[in-house]
Amino acid sequence: MRIDWLARVRIRCRKIRRRRSYAGVVQRLEDRALLAAFVVDSTDDAPDANLSDGIAADSLGRVTLRAAIQQANALSGGDTITLPAGFFSLTQIGPGESAGTTGDLDILDGVTLTGAGADATFINGMSQDRVFDVAAGAPVKLSKMTIESGLTLFSQEDGGGIRNFGTLELSKVILTSNSASGGGGAIASFGAGSSLTITDSTFENNSSNGPLGGGAIFNGSQTTITRGV
Repeated sequence: MRIDWLARVRIRCRKIRRRRSYAGVVQRLEDRALLAAFVVDSTDDAPDANLSDGIAADSLGRVTLRAAIQQANALSGGDTITLPAGFFSLTQIGPGESAGTTGDLDILDGVTLTGAGADATFINGMSQDRVFDVAAGAPVKLSKMTIESGLTLFSQEDGGGIRNFGTLELSKVILTSNSASGGGGAIASFGAGSSLTITDSTFENNSSNGPLGGGAIFNGSQTTITRGV
């Protein structure tokens, strides 16, 4: 009888340990951040209506590119944004602003931005500001799009198409007709810990008017270029 009693105690202890182990697993899963996936449905350039609601939508309920990037900035983690075919002109004029409400598209946190193809999705800076400005520490992937007509207006300002302080990857991207008053007509990439990876991408008709030069790229980052033209 004593042997049976000890066996029952051991079985109960095992069950208690298993319950505690399962509870720990559930807790770890609940602590994980949920990454957002935004699908843009409008080519208009309107800002997000409410940055605290987790919904990328302008005041009319449209999912714009600018609203999606603003929400990705507000949420932690590497979110995704999918763009349809179309012409996305940055009409919210206002260079010098750094929250993405006007001017260039400021990317402050991790995001993967995918278009419908470099011959189908066009993001145009309207020669009023650069197109993308990537903050330090932000891992960013841009693919299947054309980035065009970016322009830096202030004296000796770098990166006409893109200025990168983060970890930037470009794949199947065309950068064309971008110009900088400083270095890097298409891309300026520099800063501690920054990196630039370019794959299957094309640079056309970009220019730099500053002493740093680099009509296509002014580079101070760790850089890898594979099949770039």
